[in-house]
Amino acid sequence: MKVSESALRRLIYEELTTIDLRDVIREISRNEGQLLGSVSNSTVYLFEGRQRVPKEISFGALLEQNRRGLITDQKILKIWESSTRYELDILLSEGVMDFLRDAYEKAKEGVKSLGEKARAALEKASDFILEKSLQLMNLAQAGVEKAVKAAQGFIETVLDFKSEHPILFKIAVILAATVVVFAVMSFLQSPEAHAAVKMKSGKMMSQEKYEAMRGHLSAFGDQGGFDAQEASMKAIQALDKAYKATDVQSITKAGGELNGFLQASSKSITDLAQDASGGDKSAYKILMKFAKVGKSLKVTGG
Repeated sequence: MKVSESALRRLIYEELTTIDLRDVIREISRNEGQLLGSVSNSTVYLFEGRQRVPKEISFGALLEQNRRGLITDQKILKIWESSTRYELDILLSEGVMDFLRDAYEKAKEGVKSLGEKARAALEKASDFILEKSLQLMNLAQAGVEKAVKAAQGFIETVLDFKSEHPILFKIAVILAATVVVFAVMSFLQSPEAHAAVKMKSGKMMSQEKYEAMRGHLSAFGDQGGFDAQEASMKAIQALDKAYKATDVQSITKAGGELNGFLQASSKSITDLAQDASGGDKSAYKILMKFAKVGKSLKVTGG
């Protein structure tokens, strides 16, 4: 069953008094297709030059500028982080976080009836959390590394408030971790049916996984002798041919005599992605390294 945006806001509102957002995380992940488009019209604050009053633009317009190459990945991250900090400053100046802290303390003491200001603060905080998490997930769709950097920047944005507003910091860390999971898992399934390789699970291979497999196969060749290098090159050529084919090909049949090699590489990348999504930083670094190498690797012939 699909969850509505208003229902998700209400769920966040309720979860804020316990600071256990796992139910929220599950609902956002379960309904990502329905929810991600809804944040396109949300506001991002753009600071230009030395101006003190920021310009308001839509998050969708910001993504479109990035997609068209008008602003770089690095620039969109700086804009998003500056906007997030500005919005946090507004919440702090309005006393929202103070009321949120009071509401949390009352909830721990078993008080169920909150004052009007506390309820309003919870609603504002839930709106902020939902909007920021969905914006981060849109960045995840635009690129894995971009989203992870934004998530890390989100934590750094609230780091200054860790001692005074520990609840806010906990919320930010949970949401940022969720986005890392969302981003890393994009290695495993293509959001579009443009890839021509079908994995054993029946899902289409994503471009991220394709590139990571190329890097993984290349590393195998680098670590072995001539035979390993030759096998690695042929496997990459077979993967390239299958991925770029006009008709769908199964990963179990893409490589001829090297089918087992390709399937083993596919499983290794899947395992790394699953470990990374579980919080394994080493697995994440290895995965990113493979993807970077595979993206730039030039292999001729075939």
